[in-house]
Amino acid sequence: MEILQKEQYGEYEQFVRTHPKGDFMQSIHWAEVKYNWKHEVVVSRNEHGEIVGGMLVLIRNFRLGLRLLYSPRGPVCDLSDPEVLTDLLEGARVLAKKYKAFLFRCDPTFEETETRLTETFRSVGFRHKENQPDGATMQRRFYYILPDVNQKTVDQMLASFDRKCRYNIRVAQKHGIVCKSCSFEGLDDFYRIYLVTAQRDNFVARPREYFENLLTAFGEDARLYITYYEDTPLTGTVVCNYAGKLSYIYAASDNLYRNYKPNHMMLWEIIQWAIESGCHTFDFMQIPAYCDENSPTYGVYAFKKGFNGRVYTYAGEFDYVFRPAANALFGMMMKAYDAKNELARRLRKRKETPAPAPAEAEKKEQDDQ
Repeated sequence: MEILQKEQYGEYEQFVRTHPKGDFMQSIHWAEVKYNWKHEVVVSRNEHGEIVGGMLVLIRNFRLGLRLLYSPRGPVCDLSDPEVLTDLLEGARVLAKKYKAFLFRCDPTFEETETRLTETFRSVGFRHKENQPDGATMQRRFYYILPDVNQKTVDQMLASFDRKCRYNIRVAQKHGIVCKSCSFEGLDDFYRIYLVTAQRDNFVARPREYFENLLTAFGEDARLYITYYEDTPLTGTVVCNYAGKLSYIYAASDNLYRNYKPNHMMLWEIIQWAIESGCHTFDFMQIPAYCDENSPTYGVYAFKKGFNGRVYTYAGEFDYVFRPAANALFGMMMKAYDAKNELARRLRKRKETPAPAPAEAEKKEQDDQ
């Protein structure tokens, strides 16, 4: 086990970028994006001194002096190798002592059906709660994945989409929707429609500087795509092309010209970049509530489903507890925090819901009687 110095990060970055389990959240550049967290890098080496396992560990301070160690979508290694996992966990122990952390948490990239890997993690000391509800974990468990992207040509990929999806792409083309790949020069347009999305979908918006940091940190691996109709920006997304996987990270859309289907045009342009750059996977990222057609967020899944990928359910979070009492206190704090956020969300939604017109209110009163 080794905790790397900053001058060694290039070696780690090359390892993660070329590993089958590599993910942009394990890149050292992700630590540059999460500027309000401290970070360390832990690696395991073989007898030849080569890195065979590694993980970016973020350190977050909470109230009452609580500190959490978190490796998002880590570790990066052969996840079936208990010796490497044990070695990396030893690094987490060293960091826990250094930072007085109460917990180490990771959420590796394997599906819940791979129970053999779950048992391997348990065998080295991790705790795992089965059937963790979506939304209760730091990263959502339900993702939508388009696999084997590098096995298809552009024409073959387009033909693989369902008929309605292909039709919607043609609708955007017919109406003259233009999709541009840009960077900082499009950030003002993106952020304006991102704020519209946050208000419409009732979530707390990230600051503009967050997206600046992401584009700066990942450089040419990150792109900002924006669709326009007659110079009016309609939709936008930030994507990252890393370790053979193109990830659709943040998306936004205005309320204008939605019937022109600009999002379908935009996704198709991004998928073509994945094909051209030889990616093996296009990751649509999170799909909340994909099983519930009555959910207000079901449309996210319905939209992505048209591109004919598949649902990928991650196994969830694995914890190693160093201080049980502090961990229990943290659990109570998180429950209170979630309850506060849910109350705030409901109040925002109630405030934004317009009062019924007098005739509608009278009708509703009659219906209630």
